[in-house]
Amino acid sequence: MEFALNHMTAPRLDWRGMIALAQETGCVGIEFRNDLGRALFEGFRPELVAEEMARAGLRVLTLGQVSRFDSGGMEVLQEVAGLIALAQDLEAEAISLVPCADGSGRDYRRVLAEILPMLQEAQMIALVEPLGFAATVLQTKAQAEQAIEAVGGQHHFRLVHDTFHHALAGEAALFPAQTGMVHVSGIDGDGRTDRDRGLVSGDDRLGTVAQVAALMAAGYAGPVSMEIFAPEIQKLPHDTLVKGLRASFDLIRAGVADG
Repeated sequence: MEFALNHMTAPRLDWRGMIALAQETGCVGIEFRNDLGRALFEGFRPELVAEEMARAGLRVLTLGQVSRFDSGGMEVLQEVAGLIALAQDLEAEAISLVPCADGSGRDYRRVLAEILPMLQEAQMIALVEPLGFAATVLQTKAQAEQAIEAVGGQHHFRLVHDTFHHALAGEAALFPAQTGMVHVSGIDGDGRTDRDRGLVSGDDRLGTVAQVAALMAAGYAGPVSMEIFAPEIQKLPHDTLVKGLRASFDLIRAGVADG
């Protein structure tokens, strides 16, 4: 299995700190983000980041994200164009598109159709992440896949299977062949918000291990990326976080092996 880290898991680390964390936890790559409240890569050139990632033997799996992409309009298209350009400089494998969470999104199919030529010209992949929330217009992977097929975008759009959003949506379908990234996190208590998303443990109520095992059994062979939002995990001492991540990865690996 290929494990990865989303930068949200340790947002206080700079990009070099993320490289070290990925190496310490046996990951194949990193998902970098532009929504951490500071300049992307702390102002360093993306070409330098790409060079150091390559030297570390790591892949830049995604560069995220265009939030509220389904709101449409020229501003969104300009944001997509800018992210594509940065992703090319970074030698990233994909960019990330996230819909509105409050139900204010417009016709996401039309917006995907407008984005598609940009991806084709750049030979870039965009990962579309349905959010699962009841208020979200783009709630399920089934909706996203239908829209992708409708615009003829199968070669340039992939789905994100997020175990938290999948559980929220109550969606049974997995779409392994259309999935380009799997996000994992765990919730041990009764919470159902991003801030409750922590490490994956045996008490996880999202069924994360079972979801990953089912995806792998159905043919998914891509990265499994830890994406944590819980502040108490994000603030853990470095050594404690490393141990927690390794334990979560071991738990998932064992669960997949057991089938």
